[in-house]
Amino acid sequence: MTTSVTPSHIALAGHFERTIDSDKIGRYASAPSEKELTSLWGRIKDFFMGTHKEDAKRAIFRLANAQDTETQFRAFADLTRYVSPEHASILKWNVASAHGLDFQIGDDRIMMQADADAFLQQSPALSIEDSCRVLMTLTHDDHRVIEGMSHAGLHLDLLGPDATPAQIHKAAREHMFGMPALLDAMHVLGMHRDSEHMRINPFVSNFVHETLTAGGASHSDARRFSEYASTLVLLTSAVRQRD
Repeated sequence: MTTSVTPSHIALAGHFERTIDSDKIGRYASAPSEKELTSLWGRIKDFFMGTHKEDAKRAIFRLANAQDTETQFRAFADLTRYVSPEHASILKWNVASAHGLDFQIGDDRIMMQADADAFLQQSPALSIEDSCRVLMTLTHDDHRVIEGMSHAGLHLDLLGPDATPAQIHKAAREHMFGMPALLDAMHVLGMHRDSEHMRINPFVSNFVHETLTAGGASHSDARRFSEYASTLVLLTSAVRQRD
């Protein structure tokens, strides 16, 4: 489902069409300051059109120039809100990659800061919607996790909605402990919090399904990947509840 081709114009979310040129991402990232990026006319257009082009440009700048990983992460989370679902696949949060820990916009990779390992032990406050959007960008060994983890020996298709708690715990023990980077990333997103008292996996599943459908995915892909996302939440929660 994921395309590896970066569109020349990245569509932004909103009722009116606004785009960012892919070849300008580097320019936004290396601008002398945020102020250099913004224009009065651009802010006026965003205000009246209900769009976020100027915000998206600033988010790219903050992502590239932040002094700590949490600031980078929040800028990336903002960016997932601003990019249209149809072009959301250009955004990636890469963990356990041969390239190292980084954020990716199309072909442009921005390394996480030196405190990345410490950040991955935190669970910053994010809205559940932002967490879901970032989850949809998460890759492990350069594979988008909601599209399957068979590359790591974890067959999410065998752990569907009818999986028993015993099956979930068994799969968590056998596979999730061997993927600490994925576990840490899921923890950062708050995806370890599913419990009898707070069921978040149904929301995650519905959000992923609706977002993928809005972006043009087939109903079969949207259903399958939303089930995978839900299963990952259950697996992560099963591990964290036994910490």
